[in-house]
Amino acid sequence: MYKDIEFVCTGNNTRSVILEATANHVARVNRYDLNFSSSGTLVDSIDTINDSEIIHQIGEDLEKAVRRGVLNDVIVPAFYEDPRAILGILLQRERGIRQQMIEKNLGYCFKHQSKQTVVRPEAELILTVTGDNWRRLQQIYENVERKPDIQLVNDFIDSDFNFEEEWPASYEDSRRMALMLDVAARQIVLKLAS
Repeated sequence: MYKDIEFVCTGNNTRSVILEATANHVARVNRYDLNFSSSGTLVDSIDTINDSEIIHQIGEDLEKAVRRGVLNDVIVPAFYEDPRAILGILLQRERGIRQQMIEKNLGYCFKHQSKQTVVRPEAELILTVTGDNWRRLQQIYENVERKPDIQLVNDFIDSDFNFEEEWPASYEDSRRMALMLDVAARQIVLKLAS
């Protein structure tokens, strides 16, 4: 049975953090001997954002958000001029939304500092939010002798939640995402505790 579980998303800014907060809350309230943490596969790249592949990938995500009406179209050219500054502004906005979701809608008090995904020998199960993160984890753990079980959240709980959206279109979309993550985390804890 798994005891040390890590949730992984891209920036460890919203999705994996909500999963961690909910799972730890449910485990603590029910006195389950489970430890949940979270990290992001591209957290450190935000500070050293000079890799053209990463800039291109983030730029594509921002362009999708502009097409959906989530972000103003001036964001993309500004991002390519100063990626670190624009990404910092966007992440700060996202942190504020996340904190509001956790405290007001889910009812948990949870403070968090984003962490880069690294090899953790004690990790037994890693649940990723998206396929891109699953692929990055395969690379991170590529040359490690003792690998944890790495699965997609949806595969682990046999669900079809859509966690792919990096930039929810509205407060209501953010709220829906938070509630989906809350339900998924509860299902994960129940599965692990049974």
